Amino acid sequence: MKLAQAIEDVHEAEAELARQLFKTADKHAADPDVYAMSRTLAKKCAEHFDKLAPYAERYGASAAPKDLSPNLTPRALDEAVEIVPAAGQHLLHDLRRLYPIAHEAELAWVILLQGALAVRDTALIATIRPIQEEAQHRWQWLRTRIKESSPQVLAT
Repeated sequence: MKLAQAIEDVHEAEAELARQLFKTADKHAADPDVYAMSRTLAKKCAEHFDKLAPYAERYGASAAPKDLSPNLTPRALDEAVEIVPAAGQHLLHDLRRLYPIAHEAELAWVILLQGALAVRDTALIATIRPIQEEAQHRWQWLRTRIKESSPQVLAT
């Protein structure tokens, strides 16, 4: 069934977003807001996989990825946490890079929701709707952080 592909697309998009959020959190550990929110959002991706698992099985989609964290060695993590003079520019760059990844994940949920509506799977619809809203809030948070960071970075 074609819903299997939509579920796999959600898995792929959420996994990539989670990896990039963990990477951003580790890289910008000196910024408590970015660190905490990025890690929280990345962990929510794993929760989304768990909620979607019964439907993945039902529709024959492949299993969700097990490891969502980036492969950072202890040395790489030490380097990532190092505070550098251009930290604001790096943060702005990383947030800008994350934005389309988060938006892609949200669109994958929108597509899956439309498929669930088309096949009238009320349980799947009830599962997806709140997750799709969370996915929308993720990229909106990124957009807000970009708006907050830009003037500070560009005006100094």
